[in-house]
Amino acid sequence: MKKISALCIFVTFVWMQEGLSAKCFGFSKNKDITVCIDGNSNAVRKQASEICKTKSGKDCGNITGYSGSCSAGKNLCLDHSGNEKKSLKVD
Repeated sequence: MKKISALCIFVTFVWMQEGLSAKCFGFSKNKDITVCIDGNSNAVRKQASEICKTKSGKDCGNITGYSGSCSAGKNLCLDHSGNEKKSLKVD
């Protein structure tokens, strides 16, 4: 029973850490799109690039940086599913 409890605590901690590192990514070739997605690993960055490419129909270039939010007044804000949002905040 102690092993199961320890495993549950560990899994919860890892899940929380991933959620805490959510980012809104900007791109070098498409400055009008920002993709907000949970995580900050290379796989997550690749996923964000694919979402941008799918939405824009072209390569968005390299990720140029990230922030904790996106507002539609300045950019097209996309969530992890590629859905447009008026604003997103991840931090």
